[in-house]
Amino acid sequence: MALYRSGGYFTCGSGRAFSENLPPGSKVTIAGIYRCTVCGDEIGIAKWQALPSEDAHRHDLDPPSDPLLDPGPTAWQLIAAAESRS
Repeated sequence: MALYRSGGYFTCGSGRAFSENLPPGSKVTIAGIYRCTVCGDEIGIAKWQALPSEDAHRHDLDPPSDPLLDPGPTAWQLIAAAESRS
């Protein structure tokens, strides 16, 4: 979970971008903090950069063939958007 020191720097956003699940390797159109929907890992990323690929962000399942442990495909979700004034 992303942490912050002062809530005065944040406002609640409810745009569509916050509910989209982006596949690995996608170029983002909004800079911010993205969260892996499988493991909860968070990354900060600049606008037009690519999200980590499947190879760069792996999930080790034990055993990997157990369908009950399969969390589904990796996806990234925007949890905090960066606002730029320029």
